[in-house]
Amino acid sequence: MTDSEYANLRNREASSTPANWSGYKDIKTLGGFNSPPQTVDTGALGNLIKSLINRFRPTLVSPAPTSTEPDYSKMKITYGRVKPSTPPTIPTNKPIPSSQPQQTTEVPSFYFDYGGLRRDQQYADTGSRPNFNPSQPPTNIATPIRRHFPNEATAAALVAGTENAAYDPRRADNINPVGGIDRGIFQINSNTFNGLMQRQGELLKSYGINSFEDMYDPDKNAFVAKLIHQNSQQANPQTAGWGPWYGWQSTGYDINKGYYSHPERIKYELNKRR
Repeated sequence: MTDSEYANLRNREASSTPANWSGYKDIKTLGGFNSPPQTVDTGALGNLIKSLINRFRPTLVSPAPTSTEPDYSKMKITYGRVKPSTPPTIPTNKPIPSSQPQQTTEVPSFYFDYGGLRRDQQYADTGSRPNFNPSQPPTNIATPIRRHFPNEATAAALVAGTENAAYDPRRADNINPVGGIDRGIFQINSNTFNGLMQRQGELLKSYGINSFEDMYDPDKNAFVAKLIHQNSQQANPQTAGWGPWYGWQSTGYDINKGYYSHPERIKYELNKRR
């Protein structure tokens, strides 16, 4: 290449190339001519990139999740849990379900509280009938007891329970060592019954009692027991009228105002006071 041709080439390239391009070198040095890069409009390119991003944004960028959290500003605390602002549920009296059956203690319709009666526990533990505890009579026995002893029903039930522990109105007659036989729930003695028939026969007959056989009937037996109790109380006003029965005295109870007729209990009480 001649000097004139080289000069023409430089002039043609220089017309399309920025004069300050740092990579433009003398072709002699480079061993050939390298065309400089064309000037790039960065503003137009940036706008193109933004346009593409906006066009494909729905698929490139996941939308912000819509909150499913409840609006706690409209809620309040009820029974320890967060609930919507609605009137609280009023608890009912329905039983709470349980895997175990619920046990209920039913008080019998005729319940006698023997624990409320006075008792000498030492004699109850060491007497002729230690650790004796009367049971509750069945309804067919409790009913006549309450009917004839409305104000002394518990003491009367105790007397019957200590005389006839099973409350069996037809238990085998007991041969009384003092004489006669004892029968029924209050163990009415035949000799005592005969004496009542002589003195108060009309009263007994008015209640349908005509013979000692009637003492198997719980209601008639309790009626006679009430007469014996009243007669004893009238004869011994310092007592409560329970002296004619020994059973309760051998178990340590005191339902007769401190008076006893059982020889063993009398001896015990005298020794206790010395």
